[in-house]
Amino acid sequence: MKQRFRLLCALLPFCAANLSAQSGVVVGLGDNQFGQLGTPIPTNVRTLTQISDGVTQIQAAGYLSFILKADGTVWGSGQNNQDQIVDTGDGDWRYPSAMLAWTGVTEISASAWFTLVRTPLGELMGRGYNFSGQLGYGAPAKVSDRSLIATNVAHISAGGNHSIWVTTTGDLYGIGNNFFGNLGTGTSGSGAEQTVPVLIANGVIKASAGDCTLFLKSDGSLWGTGSNQRGQLGLGHINPVNTPTKIADNVVDMVSSNAQTFYITANHELWGMGDNEKGELGPDAQPSQLTPVKIAEDVAKVAASARFVIFVDTQGRAWGMGQNESGQFGVGDSIDRTSPVLITANVLQVSAGYAHSLFLKTDGTVWGAGNTYAGPLFSDPPTSSSSPQRSMARARQLSAGGDSTFVLRDDLTLWAAGQNYYQALGTGEVTREGLRRVADNVTKVSSSGQHTVFVKSDQSLWIAGVSGNGESGLIPQPSYENSVNQIANGVIDAAAGDRSTLFVDQDHQLWGMGLNQHGQLGVGHTGQLYLPAMVAENVDAVSSGPSHTLFLREDGGLWGMGLNGGGIIGTGTGTESHIPVFITHNVTAAACGANNSYFLTRNGELMGLGSSTNGQLGSTPPSAYNATPQLIARNVTDFATGDYHVVWINTDGELWGSGRARSGQLGDPVVDNVTTPRLLARQVTAVAAGQDHTVYTQVPETYLTNLSTRVKIPDTGEGRLVAGFVVSGTEPLTALIRAVGPGLNQFGVDGTLANPTLQIFNAAGDLVVANDDWAAGDPTQTAELETVSAQLGAFGLTPGSADAALLVTLSPGAYTAQIVRGEAPGGVVLLEVYNRNPRSWRSRLVNLSVRTDAGSGADTLTAGFVVEGNRDQSLLMRAVGPGLADFGVTGFLADPQLVLLKGTTTVASNDDWAGNSDVISQAADLGAFPLSGTTSADAATVVAVAPGAYTTQVLTKGDATGNTLVEIYQIDN
Repeated sequence: MKQRFRLLCALLPFCAANLSAQSGVVVGLGDNQFGQLGTPIPTNVRTLTQISDGVTQIQAAGYLSFILKADGTVWGSGQNNQDQIVDTGDGDWRYPSAMLAWTGVTEISASAWFTLVRTPLGELMGRGYNFSGQLGYGAPAKVSDRSLIATNVAHISAGGNHSIWVTTTGDLYGIGNNFFGNLGTGTSGSGAEQTVPVLIANGVIKASAGDCTLFLKSDGSLWGTGSNQRGQLGLGHINPVNTPTKIADNVVDMVSSNAQTFYITANHELWGMGDNEKGELGPDAQPSQLTPVKIAEDVAKVAASARFVIFVDTQGRAWGMGQNESGQFGVGDSIDRTSPVLITANVLQVSAGYAHSLFLKTDGTVWGAGNTYAGPLFSDPPTSSSSPQRSMARARQLSAGGDSTFVLRDDLTLWAAGQNYYQALGTGEVTREGLRRVADNVTKVSSSGQHTVFVKSDQSLWIAGVSGNGESGLIPQPSYENSVNQIANGVIDAAAGDRSTLFVDQDHQLWGMGLNQHGQLGVGHTGQLYLPAMVAENVDAVSSGPSHTLFLREDGGLWGMGLNGGGIIGTGTGTESHIPVFITHNVTAAACGANNSYFLTRNGELMGLGSSTNGQLGSTPPSAYNATPQLIARNVTDFATGDYHVVWINTDGELWGSGRARSGQLGDPVVDNVTTPRLLARQVTAVAAGQDHTVYTQVPETYLTNLSTRVKIPDTGEGRLVAGFVVSGTEPLTALIRAVGPGLNQFGVDGTLANPTLQIFNAAGDLVVANDDWAAGDPTQTAELETVSAQLGAFGLTPGSADAALLVTLSPGAYTAQIVRGEAPGGVVLLEVYNRNPRSWRSRLVNLSVRTDAGSGADTLTAGFVVEGNRDQSLLMRAVGPGLADFGVTGFLADPQLVLLKGTTTVASNDDWAGNSDVISQAADLGAFPLSGTTSADAATVVAVAPGAYTTQVLTKGDATGNTLVEIYQIDN
């Protein structure tokens, strides 16, 4: 909604990909109720999180979690729409934090709709949903307090809508829903409910209720009755079963879910039957497994939900199998498993809900993972924050609209977070999981909250969200539910207004369509437009707010149309203009707020029009409305506006703001309004603002200052070393780059490359600069190379040697350095890349990669780097061998080992990365290609290192050799 535009972007179709902004970590302030700060409101927690301690029993069911503590108290959280946890009296149904639910309890069992407990006196009590009478005769349809169901009870279990329990004498009773014959009475169907307890079986020691009822007798026989439509009773058919039927012998434990049943035999074998849609019965089972199939051995305990199973082996290790889309296995991803995946160790009990799981460890601590939409024992983060909230995202450009945030990364991928009720994020989901990928090859984006438009690098215009008011400019109106659609070609800029869309085509014509009740489309009337209408010519860029529009002409003139409350288009107050009116000249950027217009002049002055009641015009003398431009700040390079606040970046990289601050969008302290500009952050490179939130990118205070790699180029083959590095920043970086062969002899290195040639290529593959012999050229340049090398601490090169070296100024971007052997024999060579001004945060080295044959001894692949700054620096480091097969590389190193050294001290190491969740998440965030599988023999680790010099080595097993890719990525902390 508040898209700001720049003349530079209008002139360059690939503006988002040019390096006018520096990539940095995304930071947010303010309203976060929809996750728009880019920090997830975690509907899914994919790594195990500790919940509590001092616990003796756990229970997960539906969107509920309960823990029973040693003092007999039960605490619950999650879905409470039937008062399953506690009667709150306020009608709320979602409790993300633990609530005290019961006292004086020795056992608990729950379904999605009701809860059962057993007291020390053997009383069975329940609360929650009671439509089928499962909470006892005469109890209301919803029990908000507690209902006494039975006495002399030794064990309990809650099913879908029926309750079962074992008495102290071994009798199994049931009450409630009997539609599928769950209570074993010989009857089933509508009207078969039992509102008074019925005897199911004798000689029972344990029972489990799901859609069917399982019970275990004292002789080790397993019996079942009830739903069998998925073959979950393992009887070889899917026919109804309404009387107890024997399933297996020598059984010690079992569990019934909605779609499968599982049991453990006396020799610790785990067996299962029923639905196998998500692989929950293992790779040997059929899609519908009608007879028991063996799943695993050495199993001690088991828990199951409708689509996944978790079991504990005899060594106390928990394993998961089946659906994992909510991360309920806690291994850091959302990948389903058809074979068991190791979750954690020292486990005493496990329990499974719809899409979350709980683990009770031997030390009494409870851990959980998975879906937290209803908040089962996971506390939500604050819905607003005045302290900087750092997401894992790195971005070059930002945009915000309403309660959403859009992040445009270096690779032109568009990501979004926040409110998605109208599907305006284009992600097809309404969950609030932080940033989600929307589209590729995107250069610009603008959102009103109800719909979003974005321009791709091929100048195509796309839309997501509602379009019933003509926002798409297409007839008939397409449906945009869960989708994005192309609506135009040849577009260089676009803006999403309140139920309207404006765009500038490649001929610099401005077009508009959609709602026009205030004349904000500038076509001379207030009628709605379902097809694009031309508004103006010679236009470079456009911005649209709730009720007015601004556009910038090629000559720097700023024009506006629409509602003029508060003088926001500069023509006096209280009137509307249905055609464009001239506002001012010498403008390079402008943006619409709810009741304001802002623009940036060519001399860096940020000016504002309209309301100042929230302080959004800064230190301007208090006046309700301003139809004359007011100076807000000087020396401004970029700015953004929310509904009633404005934020800007000055030439020193400082972020300032003023205006409404009640949601924390202008940092601490939280006040209603900030009328004097407030400093928010330093080293800021890009900024965006939504309705009541602010997001910005910030570069770190610690840097990689020089990168190096040493390899042996073979005598045969290509005869070259290829290494990559990335320059990130807002300014060019001057680098000292050297290819040292003969210069290594002074350190006792044998077999050096006699005459290396150094070549630097840009991302397009164009040769930027090259050098053969460093001292063979201009003596002045040679002297400068010696001086700069000494200043940066690089060892000196012998005058007249055949080493290669050069000083080069590089614009931000990705580069490749190649060292060519030429006709000479191969040998050891050192590539070095130094940042001449390492303390300048406006340009920096961020990544290093090298791919070559790795071996042992002199063939060891070695890479070095130096960290400078005032705090630890996080790095993603990878040595990829088998992962190269995905790119058609043969002859790769089968099992590389990665070692990080500081001097001679090992700081970190990794052999097989084993699907490490930190590696997965950081690689995705940094744009690194995913490693093949989670069990490959590639090496990768995430490590935080203190400032200093480091060496990375790739070690091999025995005499193995092979092609290996080493990567070092800087993570913006």
